Amino acid sequence: MTAAADQPVDDRRSPGRAAGEQTRRPPGTLVLLRNGQSEADDGQVFAGLLDPHLTGVGIAEAAAAATMLAAHGVEVDLLVTSPMARASRTAEVVARTLSVPREAVLTDDRLLPRGLGCLTGLAKRRALERYGHDAYLEWRYAVDGRPPPATVAQAAGWPWRPPGELVDDAALIAGESLRDVIGRVEPVWTQTVRPALAAGRGVLVVAHGDSLRAFRAVVEGLAGASLADGSITPAQPLLYVTGGDGHVVALGEREQTQRVARGLRRRGVAADRADPVERDLGRRQQIRQGERVVDAGVAVEVQRGGGVGHRILLGMRTGCAGAGRRRTCGPPEGVSRSWA
Repeated sequence: MTAAADQPVDDRRSPGRAAGEQTRRPPGTLVLLRNGQSEADDGQVFAGLLDPHLTGVGIAEAAAAATMLAAHGVEVDLLVTSPMARASRTAEVVARTLSVPREAVLTDDRLLPRGLGCLTGLAKRRALERYGHDAYLEWRYAVDGRPPPATVAQAAGWPWRPPGELVDDAALIAGESLRDVIGRVEPVWTQTVRPALAAGRGVLVVAHGDSLRAFRAVVEGLAGASLADGSITPAQPLLYVTGGDGHVVALGEREQTQRVARGLRRRGVAADRADPVERDLGRRQQIRQGERVVDAGVAVEVQRGGGVGHRILLGMRTGCAGAGRRRTCGPPEGVSRSWA
């Protein structure tokens, strides 16, 4: 882990205080951002701990997300990123747009993607054919579902191998459960992110699908069926408003929040990139356009897009549509309502 230098807390948000007056900083904000489209995403391949780069579409997605954050006045005092190329490149694009200084960027190995064992490097549809629906869903979505290790023959054909000093062969071949990933990302929250939020700093975390799903489980206390719905759409920022001690503040009345969330789960809505395998399995259904949802302290909106249930996080979207080679990105679109 590469630590950012200790910086004095910037009081830009509370200018003009008289000498000796106690400075009271407002609560910090937390943004989670999943990497843009990678070479593995483009081919609908499980990347796991492999290290594919962003595609041109992925870079455009990252740039659109950065522009969106800038347009909404998001300030980032600390940026924490996974070291994988697809995450670090996404972070680089965002940092440049938001003028995040180099010393405020922290690379943390604990945000690495989930090890997917025998699924690594395998096309998703091929994985379904080889292992069957039940195993596929168990390994991907059950909190204790762990894919078996990859064989030597499987590993021999993998593209995008990461540097050995980043991921050793044993870790690359092994499979992790979501519970394993929760265990390794939790200290990132308790030791790094929450203290920064408690100090009133804005924090951006850039990582991957399962590592951010695990991070959400820690931040929001997700469990059971909610974990399966905790995925973050690639390159769609998810923002939390926090309290004075860094805890997440719910943006909606709790009873209504839970009722809406239960309704969505009954309809099978999830927030992930359109996956033809999972669509075939009935995990995603079309939903009404423009429905507003408040779930576990996170304000989201839902629209019908590409024939698949898709959440627009915090009323923002990048203007990207389609999937794989057909995916294109236009300029970001904003909405009039505020984030608060």
